[in-house]
Formats: sequence, structure tokens, C-alpha cells
Amino acid sequence: MENDKDKSKALDMTWDYFKLLAQQRVTHFNLFIVFIGAITAALVVSVHTDLRGNIIACTLSFFQVFLCFIFHKIDIRNKFLIKHTESIIKNIEKSYENDIYKVFLMEEKSTNALRDKEKSKLYCARQLSTSQLYNLFYFFFMLMGFSVFVFSIILIVQSI
Repeated sequence: MENDKDKSKALDMTWDYFKLLAQQRVTHFNLFIVFIGAITAALVVSVHTDLRGNIIACTLSFFQVFLCFIFHKIDIRNKFLIKHTESIIKNIEKSYENDIYKVFLMEEKSTNALRDKEKSKLYCARQLSTSQLYNLFYFFFMLMGFSVFVFSIILIVQSI
């Protein structure tokens, strides 16, 4: 049977891993913002200037769509790892008698209650999770990249 010292050590290790993964997720998202910002700036300058500019815009927009896909996949993996560590922490928290120490369990309970309460609201009026917001961001820039790709193809075909 586990003693309190072993539980405390397991919780400390899991918490450190959770913090690392959460920080890594934010760092990846920040890196995505930097890359997408640079690509978007280059697209604005390139598109509709001349044939060469449209070819550059076409290439950059394809790269933007690909980058959105890759970062989305990285985020999915990161979310999986974070959820795994959360479940370990929740299992440790179940052994505590006082609810004040059950941070993850209480947050989950509060979030579920809030989501049940907001089911009748429009999607954009609800409190969204970090994953949902990240996914909206990835989808927006993927759609924007695809639109610029199609637009630049049309301009290339017209100029030939």
C-alpha cells in the first residue's frame, strides 16, 4: 500500500511533467503565431503584384496550409499527453479527503457544470476550451492560406 510520501512524490513528478507539457504547448502556439505572421506579411506583399509575386504567394500559401496542419497535429499530441498527466493527478487527488486539495477534480466538475449550463447558447457565446480556441485559430489560417492559394492560381493562369 502506498504511503503519503510516495503519493506526494508521484504528485510532484506528475505536476512537473504537466507544467512542462503545458508550457511546451504554449511555446508551440507562440512559434506558430510567429511563423504565420511572417508568412501572412509576405503574402500581403506578394499577391497580385506580378507573375513572380503570384507564384511566390502560391508557394507561401501552400506552405501556410501545411504549417497549420503540422502545428494542429503537434497540438493534438500535446493535448493527449496533458490529458494523460491530468488523469494521473486526478487519481491521486481522489485519495484526499478535503476538497480544497482536489484542484483538477474540482476544475473538471466546475467546467462540466458550466458547459451544461451554456448548452443552449450559440457556439461563439460559450466559454470555449483552449483546444477549441487553438483549433479555430489553426482552421482560420488554414482557410486563409487555401483561399490565397486558389486566388494566386487564378491570377497566375490569367497572366499566362
